[in-house]
Amino acid sequence: MIDEAPPAPGEPGLLRSADGRVRLGWRLTLGFLVVAGGLQLAGLAGRLSASLFEELPWLGRQAIQAVVMSGLVIPLIYLLRRRVDRRPLAGIGLGQFGRAARHFLLTLGIVAAFLAAPALLITVAGWGSFSVDLSPDTLAFMAAWLAIAFFVEAFPEEVAIRGYLYRNLSAAVSRWLASLVAVVLFALVPLVLVAIDGWLLGSEISLGGDDRLTLGYVLTILLFGALVQYLRVVTDSVWACIGFHLGFLKLGRWIGPHDEAFIRIEAQSPGAVDATLQISVLAGLLFILALPWLARRRVGWRERDPE
Repeated sequence: MIDEAPPAPGEPGLLRSADGRVRLGWRLTLGFLVVAGGLQLAGLAGRLSASLFEELPWLGRQAIQAVVMSGLVIPLIYLLRRRVDRRPLAGIGLGQFGRAARHFLLTLGIVAAFLAAPALLITVAGWGSFSVDLSPDTLAFMAAWLAIAFFVEAFPEEVAIRGYLYRNLSAAVSRWLASLVAVVLFALVPLVLVAIDGWLLGSEISLGGDDRLTLGYVLTILLFGALVQYLRVVTDSVWACIGFHLGFLKLGRWIGPHDEAFIRIEAQSPGAVDATLQISVLAGLLFILALPWLARRRVGWRERDPE
C-alpha cells in the first residue's frame, strides 16, 4: 500500500521542489510523453501487424492498436499518479462508477441526440428521408468499432490529458490557465506524431483525411480540445470528456448523407438538409455551453484545485 501523504520536505533541486514533490514541469513532460508515445507505438504496432499478417482484417489491426494504446497509457498514468505525484488516483476525475456512468452517458447522449434529431425533422418537413441499417453485421461492426475507438483514443487520451495533465496544472494555477495549457498540449500531440512519422521515419501520415498538416486540422483540434476541456471543468469528470470524445469520433460519421452512415439521410432539398444539420450542431454546442447554468453550478474559472 502506497502512502497517500505527501513526501517529506527536503532540499530543492532540479528534479524536486522544496516540498519534496517532483517539479510540475517534469510531471507534465512525463504525462505528455506517455500519451504521445502510446499513440506512436500503437500506430507502429498496427503497421507491423498489417505487414506481418496480410490477411488480417482492418478491425483486427485496429484492435491491436487499441490493446497497445490502453495497455501502455493507462498503467503508466497510474504509476505516474501514485509514484511520481504520490496522490490518489481519484483526484484525476475518474470518480465512482455511478457518477462516472452518468457523465459518460450524458455527453454521449447529447452528441447522439443533436445528430439524430435532424433526421426526424427533415422527414417531417418533407426535405428528405432517412433509413436505419439494423442488420446484425452492421450492429456487430458498430459495436466493435465503438469499443476500439474507446480504447485507442477516447479513454487513454482523456485519462492522460484531461485527467492527469489537467489535474497537475489546476493544482498549481487557475482553472482557466490550466485549461488553456491543457488544450495546447492536446493539440501538440498530433504535431509531435507528424514530426516523428513524416520527418524522422518517412512514413505516410493521415490527419483528418489529409496526407499533410493543414491549418484547418489544427483549428479543428484546438476547438475540439477547448470544448472537451470545458466539459472537464464544468462536470469535474473525465468520463464526461470520454463520452463526448467517443461520440464526436464515431457518431458524427454514422449519421448524415454519406454512404457509410448508419442513419443515412436522403436529401430532396439539399440546402434545407445542410442548414438543419448545421443548426442542430450549433444547438448542441450551445446546450453544452449552458450546462453550468442548467445545473446551477458555479464553475470558478479563477480558482485552483489544490491537492
